[in-house]
Amino acid sequence: MCALKRGAPLQRRTGLARTAGPVRRTALRSSGRLVRHAQPQAKRHPVGEDPTRFPQAVTDAALERSGGHCERCGRWIGDGSWAPHHRRPKGAGGTILPDTHTLPNCLVVCHACHAWIHNNSTESTDAGWLVRHPGDPATTAVLVRVGRRQVRMLLTDKEAP
Repeated sequence: MCALKRGAPLQRRTGLARTAGPVRRTALRSSGRLVRHAQPQAKRHPVGEDPTRFPQAVTDAALERSGGHCERCGRWIGDGSWAPHHRRPKGAGGTILPDTHTLPNCLVVCHACHAWIHNNSTESTDAGWLVRHPGDPATTAVLVRVGRRQVRMLLTDKEAP
């Protein structure tokens, strides 16, 4: 039989344990006890030095190229509701390739289009929004919205400062 009464507030019977951070529990091989290991904190990069992101100069040039509009749907994103999109995903070549964080690999898209591009990889590859490894974003044409029209074009580094 449950000791709770209908409408009565719930009360905690045990106190909450305070820890220094996330805890991972692993079993010792010899004894079956669980040992608590504090997980190391993720290394943070100073602003502008994160090797997984586009440099500020590239995102500024891409935003200037797009005219403040999403390069897929044409929606106004000058208010900051956009994401720089890697045409060749970082997982398909990683950051070891020299052209990963260049202007031809960067598209300015709204958050909805960014999710759509990654969820519809076949259509996105056909349109050039995704480039399969070992493809080169500088030599792969992409469908971008210019005004009210969609135009297939090559993105170059010439726009970069």
